[in-house]
Amino acid sequence: MRFGQRVGSEYRFTCIAVALAASVVWLWCYRYAFTMTGFAEDLGVVAQLQSSPTWAEHWAVIKERWIGPLWGQGSTMWRPLPYSSLALDVWWWGSDAGMLRLTNFALHWLFAAGCGILAHRLTQSALVAVCSFAFALLNPLQPELNFWLVGRFDGWANLAIVSSLISASYAQASLRWAIASAVCALVAYASKESAVIVAPLVVALRATLYDWSSNRGSFVRTRLSAAHNFMRQEKVLFALHALICIAYLVARVKLLGASKADVLGRSSSEVLAILSASWQVPLALIRNIASIDTTSKAALTVFISAVAIAALAQCWRRYSRQSGGNVSSAALKRAIFFCLVWIALVCVANGAVVPTLALGDVVPLRTFSTAVPAIALFSAVLILGMPVRLQRLIVFTLLLSASLLLVRSTRPWHDAAIEISSTERALVPIIAKHRADGGLGVVLVAEYLGSVPTLVNANASIVRIAGGFQPPFMKPGTQPTIDNIVTSPASDPVSYTLAMTPSAMEAWWGLFRSADMLKRMLKRDDLPNEPTAFYCKPPGQPAVVALGAWSATALSQRDWGNRWREEVQTHCPQLLNVGAIRR
Repeated sequence: MRFGQRVGSEYRFTCIAVALAASVVWLWCYRYAFTMTGFAEDLGVVAQLQSSPTWAEHWAVIKERWIGPLWGQGSTMWRPLPYSSLALDVWWWGSDAGMLRLTNFALHWLFAAGCGILAHRLTQSALVAVCSFAFALLNPLQPELNFWLVGRFDGWANLAIVSSLISASYAQASLRWAIASAVCALVAYASKESAVIVAPLVVALRATLYDWSSNRGSFVRTRLSAAHNFMRQEKVLFALHALICIAYLVARVKLLGASKADVLGRSSSEVLAILSASWQVPLALIRNIASIDTTSKAALTVFISAVAIAALAQCWRRYSRQSGGNVSSAALKRAIFFCLVWIALVCVANGAVVPTLALGDVVPLRTFSTAVPAIALFSAVLILGMPVRLQRLIVFTLLLSASLLLVRSTRPWHDAAIEISSTERALVPIIAKHRADGGLGVVLVAEYLGSVPTLVNANASIVRIAGGFQPPFMKPGTQPTIDNIVTSPASDPVSYTLAMTPSAMEAWWGLFRSADMLKRMLKRDDLPNEPTAFYCKPPGQPAVVALGAWSATALSQRDWGNRWREEVQTHCPQLLNVGAIRR
């Protein structure tokens, strides 16, 4: 049966229009991607990969990530599959960040398509499927996964989770689908730790699709019999997922050590605290999206209001018994149940994220991307069984507000990319000055701009790029080779200039009090006992601002930090909203 036969003529045009409109908006919003630099860890990760000029050396770097932690000794992350994908892209495209993003975009589009397929499996509605595809494609969490190359870790994990669920939805009819679901789960586990929710999601999906009404008898006997039949029917699928999950957890302990098995380093005593913080996750998500600008707040308000109106309309239909026991009503209940379970699992899994990863008011949006299919499906499924005119009005409102949210959430990434390039140029004369006078300069740079990870974890990489020690990342029209990059430790620009991000300020104070440790770290015997000049780089300005110098040895940690705050408040106030230097 063809698409046109399955979809009534009154819906065919709406489905096509929604899919086309979402695709056009998506392409428009990401038009910047091929001319933008890399962000944060991108700057160091790609340089490390590009420093392996032969395939044997390149493969050795990849192999290390399969048999050990992602970032080396002490890391709590094991994500070999997306790292291998990034390594292969670097081997093929070099340091061209624009071309490296092609894989991220492909993962995103397939993920959105998978959300549509999963929605159709749950509701048998083409319109709900298309709307789920559109809302997943346009969700404002995705720019972090697409523009930021290391967001590929989440891209692979999310696509694999959705693929595992789609396969699981067919598992009752075929052993091959059950195996495919387990294999997709394995891919998810090898991509990111957020995949730990895949096994309970598979159980929830199969429970959602199971026909619990086929059992008759007393309530207790009926439920026990139904549960027994359900477990017997799904035993192969559940056993495969249990084995894969156990194997993954054992592998983490073996590769990372028992104390490092949890990516956030949490102990069992913190479980209750994590659960108690779970309710904050949706609030943190809404706050981060709405913090982009006033327009985003308005668009988010419209989107949530449209979902609320659709939910109220469904409640009225049920109250007035207009829906009866029809197919759309049953599909609606199944889909909403599954969405709520999914969102609850994500909230519990991210319960420690809000207090652990928050830097000031910044909570990485990628941590919530696992819930995108549930949010998209929940928003779309509420239109089931509604009158055509009301359906179209709600769909149009949701599509318009989602489009506006994506437009506004992608623009800060373009601005942050400009700031990264500006910072690189601004550091060049500072590095040259201190190479000439033998001093040591410290520059405070933007860690986050809004919710965009600008130079977080890249404070050494940006200096090395500016000083010619590391290949420049995304210089349109140029592809640097290893031969023309300075690699002598004695000429490492980090030995003469340090870039400091706000949240690391407390650690820098302790480091600057230990001259011997600083000399060993920077590999300079003639290094001054303390930095000789402090600077800050105002976002949006082309040059750094000199702040003078003050001693970490002579001042307490509190006084040293207060002096930074006073100087930065005057010259670079945009940097005061993150981490340790927050107002």
